[in-house]
Amino acid sequence: MILFDSHAHLDIYKQKETGFIINNADLVGVKFILSIGDGVESSLKTLELSKESKNIFAACGIHPHDAQSSTDEDLEELEKIIKEKAVVAVGETGLDFFKNYSPEEKQINLFKRHIEVARRRKKPLIVHCRDAYDKTLEILKKENAYEPGVIFHCYSGSLEIARKLFNENCYFSAAGPLTFQNAYKLREIFTKIPLEKILIETDCPYLSPHPLRGKRNEPANLVYTAKKLAEIRSIKMEELSKILFQNTLRAFKLKVDQD
Repeated sequence: MILFDSHAHLDIYKQKETGFIINNADLVGVKFILSIGDGVESSLKTLELSKESKNIFAACGIHPHDAQSSTDEDLEELEKIIKEKAVVAVGETGLDFFKNYSPEEKQINLFKRHIEVARRRKKPLIVHCRDAYDKTLEILKKENAYEPGVIFHCYSGSLEIARKLFNENCYFSAAGPLTFQNAYKLREIFTKIPLEKILIETDCPYLSPHPLRGKRNEPANLVYTAKKLAEIRSIKMEELSKILFQNTLRAFKLKVDQD
């Protein structure tokens, strides 16, 4: 069994911990990790981590929470980072109208700039969306964001919204919340999304799955989400892992050495 954590924040861990965390993941079958940068400094650290291992890839962006403080210089520096071969996606980016740490207009402008870069560099876009699905879908369509591809990180939208996207070049990523005891609606949604459209992630060190809620998350815990997904889809874990792995390679246009 081989699993691919499609969204982790490895740069947040202390440097001396990173090797131990990656080894923990490898021992349980999480052989590949996409580490996500959510600011210029974070993206630089993420890029360096990806250069240290052929099994770690990088995605770089500026989180919508930081739209207010981001500058043109930040975006210029970010695009330089995204040019690197080890960077396989742009993001995370998107809209968060739930916490609204940055004004909505600033978030929208930053989101559009990320889409421009993704299209120019022909790299898929990793989208953070919270309480902003209508606006997010409007922008994605208007800006032709589905051309390079879109990954809805930690998908939390409705089944109705998901169905609007089944024919688009996009994927829906399941994270720890899928395992939460009260997540009945979310699990129902992930039984209806086509299997070939699903990825899984940890979003570590956040969103630890049940029964580890309240503890710091790490890539090894991806197994809990995978098991829950296998359970609700009535599919063997080994078969599901193959499907999810191929989905991830396709979503990020990757070829990997599995030996």
